[in-house]
Amino acid sequence: MWDYSPRTQAQDDADYQRTHSSYKQLASGRVKQLKYPGGLVAPTISPLRKSHTVAFADWMACVQGEEDGHRRTFAVFYRDRAIADFRHAVVIDGCEVEPYERLEPDASGPAPAKQASVKH
Repeated sequence: MWDYSPRTQAQDDADYQRTHSSYKQLASGRVKQLKYPGGLVAPTISPLRKSHTVAFADWMACVQGEEDGHRRTFAVFYRDRAIADFRHAVVIDGCEVEPYERLEPDASGPAPAKQASVKH
């Protein structure tokens, strides 16, 4: 069972920081497991962000790369500092509007401050 009890902003921020510290490394490991001949060429990753409400995860990022001359885009979902789901991206994932940076094999670094959510 997933525990989706409400969290305080401080708990959400702490979980973001913990997940951010390893999300690129986890994604890189999963990309290496793809069964494409020659692998996924020049993979890139988007920033970590809150996942959409229909995902069984707290955070998500998008990964893009080339495979046999075709661009492939994946959505990576994280929960409890682990990958909860890794699949081809669909429209609801919003990967087409994300900025990307190169996905390094050992990519990790300090977590930037989480952007404050604005409620209207």
